[in-house]
Amino acid sequence: MNNYSGDTTVVDTGMAFLYRKYNNDLIPVDTNIFYQYGYYWFTQIREGDYIVKVGLSENSLNFNSHATSYHENAFRWDNANILHLNDTNYFVNVDMIELQGVGQGPGSISGFLSISEKDFINTALVSEVEILLLDANDNPLTFTITDETGNFAFGNIPLGSYKLYAEATGYISFVVSVYLDENNQTITDINLELYEQTVGTEEYFEKETTIGNIYPNPVKNE
Repeated sequence: MNNYSGDTTVVDTGMAFLYRKYNNDLIPVDTNIFYQYGYYWFTQIREGDYIVKVGLSENSLNFNSHATSYHENAFRWDNANILHLNDTNYFVNVDMIELQGVGQGPGSISGFLSISEKDFINTALVSEVEILLLDANDNPLTFTITDETGNFAFGNIPLGSYKLYAEATGYISFVVSVYLDENNQTITDINLELYEQTVGTEEYFEKETTIGNIYPNPVKNE
């Protein structure tokens, strides 16, 4: 795991997650806590296809400046590089996505997360999900974590165009576009949705959001 703090004395802590791609599912296989230099390892792993995710713990000094990331350098699980494990040893590096940050301003965005699994909503999964705030060009600026009821908020941000993306491994997320201006400085009750979907799909949906106007717009993943 690499970070960009520039200070080798900083003790970074976090966790690495290993998922196996099996048919149309991503199956959690193992986790590994890492300290200081960001080294992690998984042992006694069967041959197969895997993805690796790395996230910093809240007590890390770099927690607020780096998004949870996938091998090799992606903040979306569906853009992760798939590892075809067929050898005894495999060195896998994760370059964590450095967040660009967002300045201060009068704007605020808030809402809630829901997860649709087949024919029902799984309310148990809406807590502790990473919500990314992106700029209009899909560059991650900052993030927040949903609370126990799935609520999230970004406060005191500049006016302008943003996108919201909920990152949950194995679920397809709806991207929501939001525009804040002098007349609409606050947007509330945005519903971000996660859907169970075939692993490896190349299609996702983007919702453009204005006050009182939300509609789906299918687009192709780059």
